[in-house]
Amino acid sequence: MKKHNPLAQKKKQKAALALKKGRLDEAARILQKLCKENGRDPEAWVMLASVHGQQGQFAAVAECCRRAIALQDDHPQAHSLLGNALAAMGRHEEALDCYRKALARHPNDPGILH
Repeated sequence: MKKHNPLAQKKKQKAALALKKGRLDEAARILQKLCKENGRDPEAWVMLASVHGQQGQFAAVAECCRRAIALQDDHPQAHSLLGNALAAMGRHEEALDCYRKALARHPNDPGILH
């Protein structure tokens, strides 16, 4: 069972707010610091991957997703985002494998089905 970390949760909320307001660099800085301080939080890695994706930094997306998957292999968004990043880099067969893994783990997840 995961321990709830209120400080980490607050930082993720702050990053989400920055992201919502279109302040990608601010969100990235917050999440990079959080991941450096607490590299065992798959959600923080996925959030950082999402920011990198919006910045077009697909190799960074792949790195963050792989870290999240190493921590939580059944994280559907990490597999899906990794697939998106790999596809954007022209690595289509690897991307398909990621999408298949995401679907196998969460076949009814609307985000993955999309």
